[in-house]
Parts: sequence; C-alpha cells; structure tokens
Amino acid sequence: MHDLGLRFDTPTVNLWFNASDFIKFCRDMKYYITENLREDHNSEMNYPVGLLGRNDRQIKIYFMHYDSFAQAREKWYERISRIHWDNLYIIMTDREGCDEEQAREFDALPYEHKALLTYRDFQDIKSSVKLDSCGVVSNDSEPPNVLSYPSAYSFRRIIDHWDYVSFLNS
Repeated sequence: MHDLGLRFDTPTVNLWFNASDFIKFCRDMKYYITENLREDHNSEMNYPVGLLGRNDRQIKIYFMHYDSFAQAREKWYERISRIHWDNLYIIMTDREGCDEEQAREFDALPYEHKALLTYRDFQDIKSSVKLDSCGVVSNDSEPPNVLSYPSAYSFRRIIDHWDYVSFLNS
C-alpha cells in the first residue's frame, strides 16, 4: 500500500505473525479484532510483541516497526476501524514456519481474494503465487523476504516481479 501511495486500511501492516497464528487470525478475524491487545512482557524481542485471544486461541503479533507497545497498540486500533469487510484481500508468505499443511489451511480460508506468496511448487494450492527468489539467498532457514532486493543495484524487490496491482484490482 505504501508503494501505491494508499492509506493503510489493514491492522496487519508493519508487523508479522508466525504462520499458524496468522491462519488462526484469518480464520476468526472478527473475534481477534474485538479482543483486547495485550503486551507480551515475556518476549525477548527488541521490539513490542502483542497478544490477542486467550488459552488455545491466543496468538502473538510481532510489531517490529514500532518503538513502543503503546505506539503499536494505537496503530492497531486505528487501522482496525478502517477494515473494509466487504473487500478483503489476504496475503501470506511461506515464511515463519509455513509448511505444506499450513499452506493447505490458508488455501481453505473462505476468502475470495487470497494469495500465498511462495518459492515452492504448491501445484494443488490454488492461492499460491510462485515467486522467483531472483538469486537472493537467506542467511537463515527461512526463504528470502519478499521485500528483499536481489542486489544493491536493483530497483525492484522480489515482490515487484508479481503483479500485485492486478491482484488488488481483481
């Protein structure tokens, strides 16, 4: 949205979930957005981490672009009020623990507009969008971040090789 000069009308920008928590969130979004966002005081991250839900429905949200939990919380609630329930687009990457089972769970979510950005061949996953890593190698066990640039001389990120504008206009 930032690249398109659009306002962020989603609470899930500038943060991340692990794959299973994101699927839980998408499966029952109205439940989670009505829950009180609490700070995870036990987190060892150097940025704020929030908790939504309780017990087996609890999920974690990692606010890596925020300096404080108060700032993250403020943006979360501000953007929740902007959700267009009649026009949802759901995008997930195959990072943060996403395996084939979770790809299938994501594919089964009841949203018309969804895309699983992946470097793998998930031929029977209808929502999968296979990306080319453009030679970017990740330094951990995760695939490269879709926002990575193939080189210091590149003007296009990995995601820019996917026509996301057409997806958003579909």
